[in-house]
Amino acid sequence: MANQLIPPETKEIWPLQDAKARFSEVVKRAVEQGPQHVSVRGQPTVVVLSEKTFTELTALRPSIVDHILDGSVWPDDLVEAVNAARRTPAATSISDVFGRYKCHFGSPGEATAAARNWLRSVDPATVT
Repeated sequence: MANQLIPPETKEIWPLQDAKARFSEVVKRAVEQGPQHVSVRGQPTVVVLSEKTFTELTALRPSIVDHILDGSVWPDDLVEAVNAARRTPAATSISDVFGRYKCHFGSPGEATAAARNWLRSVDPATVT
């Protein structure tokens, strides 16, 4: 590829005033030699890229979701565990719920009753 990135030790850095004065040359070099770096007050600030290089860098690439979905089939037990975790609320034990709501009730018995009712409303199978 003609527009390969130039190693940092060999790249030319254009001071902003030079880049402005010779912008046509900066663009020509970006097309022919690769990215052209421009500095402001000695600090690297921007890079001028050819359209081809920009398109290559921003081309759609598969996401992690695409990679997972296109990968090998997940074992059934893993799928079941993931689905179960999605159905289960974050707080599923009476003590979790009690800890969350104890300040709203006068006694532990009232809090436990409220916790059981909440659990029944979320997932009746979790409370017998």
